[in-house]
Amino acid sequence: MGLTTTEFMDLCKKFETLFRDKYNYTKTRPGPFTVFCETETYRSYWKDMRSIANIRNVIAHSDLDVDGDEGIVVAERTMRVLKDVIELLENPPLVEDVFIRNMKYVKIEDSVSQTIAYMTRHSITHMPVLDKTRNLIGVFSENTIFTRLDREEIVVIDVAETLESYRDYLPIDCHKGEYFGFIGLQETLDTAKDLFNQRNEEGKRLVLLYVTKTGRKDQPVLGVLSPYDLI
Repeated sequence: MGLTTTEFMDLCKKFETLFRDKYNYTKTRPGPFTVFCETETYRSYWKDMRSIANIRNVIAHSDLDVDGDEGIVVAERTMRVLKDVIELLENPPLVEDVFIRNMKYVKIEDSVSQTIAYMTRHSITHMPVLDKTRNLIGVFSENTIFTRLDREEIVVIDVAETLESYRDYLPIDCHKGEYFGFIGLQETLDTAKDLFNQRNEEGKRLVLLYVTKTGRKDQPVLGVLSPYDLI
């Protein structure tokens, strides 16, 4: 059984108001439905919301009464999609909902050779190095190794070395072509996606976001968020 066009139009108005408020969108054209459908974040709703927009336009610009009653009803499935979108706008998913809590990490006194072996065995490309309070010292990766070999003209890696030997190359702003950031638990996934889609002033791409309570880099690291966690 379907629902009335009045109920449907009320939901459409609620959606448009929420969208305008969320994105501070004040333009008349294109309307919220069109902009929503063109937003990468909501790609999975594109087809359904296009159809809902078309239904809305028909109802808004046509006389559909038959003998004093509404001539059409809107399917429950259609209403459910619209309600789901409204729920998404009212309660957007947060970083705390999806980030990886059981993040693997190493300490500055750990062995370089063992760290490399562990990363190879578990297909880890970037290994965070934390201090005793779980604050981030930096990130160990192939980038780190090659940068040190190049700058110090080292030919062979000493298997007895610890990560302390790489301290100068671990900080998150020392990696060639890539960088790392921080994000808070209560930030939306939209915010995280925007960060991953941008490059910094040096043209470096963002590889990982380390999660702290409020996104400050001087707070203990609670976990990590990658672009793949947002798919």
